[in-house]
Amino acid sequence: MKPKQSLEWIKQFELNCNNLNYKVGGIDCWPIARNTLLSIVLPKSRQGGQPKYSIASKQIIYFVRAVRDLFSFKKADIFVLTDTKFSENISGSIYLKDSHVIREEAKNNSETSTIALQNLFIGDNVVGRECCRSVFAIILISAVLAKLSFIVKFIPLLSGYVERLCGELSDAPMLSDSSISYEKLKSQIYTNILFCIVASRLFSYVLKRVRPKRAYVVCYYSVLGMSLCAACRRMEIPITDIQHGVAGGSMRAYSGWMNVPRDGYTTLPDRFLCWTVYDARAIREWAQHTVRHEAVAVGSLWRNYAIEKFLLREVEDQWADFFLKINDYEKKILITMQSSELAPLFVDVVKRSKPSYCFLIRMHPGFLLKKDQNYTDLTRSYPNVFFEQVSQIPIQVLMRHIDLHMTEWSGAVIDAYFENVRSIVISEVSLDYFEELIAQGKVIYAHTLKSILRNM
Repeated sequence: MKPKQSLEWIKQFELNCNNLNYKVGGIDCWPIARNTLLSIVLPKSRQGGQPKYSIASKQIIYFVRAVRDLFSFKKADIFVLTDTKFSENISGSIYLKDSHVIREEAKNNSETSTIALQNLFIGDNVVGRECCRSVFAIILISAVLAKLSFIVKFIPLLSGYVERLCGELSDAPMLSDSSISYEKLKSQIYTNILFCIVASRLFSYVLKRVRPKRAYVVCYYSVLGMSLCAACRRMEIPITDIQHGVAGGSMRAYSGWMNVPRDGYTTLPDRFLCWTVYDARAIREWAQHTVRHEAVAVGSLWRNYAIEKFLLREVEDQWADFFLKINDYEKKILITMQSSELAPLFVDVVKRSKPSYCFLIRMHPGFLLKKDQNYTDLTRSYPNVFFEQVSQIPIQVLMRHIDLHMTEWSGAVIDAYFENVRSIVISEVSLDYFEELIAQGKVIYAHTLKSILRNM
């Protein structure tokens, strides 16, 4: 099922399900169950080859440090939960994007801040490293205890709720469309609820040490993010979600909540900072029926900050020769990858296009590039194709030097929209995620080679 179809089914389920909402230890369980179901069955970026990690002595040292960090949190006015994957490398310095902006605004207001990173290791080149602490220990401890999810079955009210809920979800059409089994879904819901219970308690301990006035989370809808939301509610600390990536009316975590309690869900943020009015409107449609949740369209905090502080000028100077080189081409086209390998349709587009068109192919920041036969062919036989350099340049800078953007359904469509660059999307999923922008003509859906070449 496509995102909108799945969301419509969930909305009807919420309206018709008896006893949908259940709370245990301050944890609202339905948002965990819903996000678990839809995260499993909805389309996601594909990894062609997971990197393998070994437990090296250095990693053990980092873990010990992460455990130590849980006891080293100090008083701060602002608490932010994020991950270094939400970062930008500018001349060797790692900026934590929106979290960096929040920290700088706090500093300007004579406030202190603590940035909690999900990473095991915090590099020395992270800007503001002195304010960062690892909460990887919370992830690991919660994950280990969540493996004992069978103990939840000995909590009659909770196990009864999960069994009834999963019984009603067993007819969900998205289950039949996916490889996930009913039993696996139920097991994952048990695991995620237990993870959230444990992690929220650990976050409560951290928050008691920090005693912040307010908290932020980048992309709340991981189980860890929902755990922080619950901990903040328990301690009456307002928490705000900062959007990063696709949102809007078809995104499972932000839209279509039909049975929210008047006082809101503890496992959702109180406030949402959104990129566009479309994203904010999707949240307001359900949040208006609560006294807790609200949404504000603020654009991209990081984009606005980078422009204001002229941060990207240094990048422009650093890559001046590269930009001069591609300026010789008639048309410059950026392709943002959705996985570890380039979509075959884009390979065909490159091979069928004029040699006066250059293609800047940007790897997905979360995946290792699979250097398959297509990669070898393009890098050896097509001098108008660029891979490695492109992925080192901030996307905001790239957007200023291209004529067209193409992707499957990446959130980079919004980056292009901010820079007034047209996007071509090839996945049917994008029809749901970018419905308003397609209606405006800012984004074009083209799923065949012929239609793509025509719209280029």
